[in-house]
Amino acid sequence: MLVGDKWDCLSYGGEWIVPVLNFDNTLQGMLTLFIFQSREGWIGLMWDSVDAVGIELMPVQDSCQSFIILYMALVILLCLLFINMVVKIVID
Repeated sequence: MLVGDKWDCLSYGGEWIVPVLNFDNTLQGMLTLFIFQSREGWIGLMWDSVDAVGIELMPVQDSCQSFIILYMALVILLCLLFINMVVKIVID
C-alpha cells in the first residue's frame, strides 16, 4: 500500500478529505453523537466508523465490524428512549 496516512496522500499529490461526521476530537464527537440521535444518515456514519483505523490514517474496509453491533444497539436504545419519553408526555 503506497498511501497509509494523510502525509503520504498529500506527498503523492492527493487531497485528504475528512468526513463531516467524525470522532477526531471531543467537539466533533459530541456533534456527531447529537446528529446520530436524530437518526439522519446514521448508516453512513456507521460504515465510516467500521472503516476507521485512526486519526489521519487511511481507512481500511471492514477493519472493526464490532461497531455494527454498537450502532444497532444505540439506535434501538435511542428509539425506545424517545418513544418512552413521548408516551410519558402524552400520558401526563
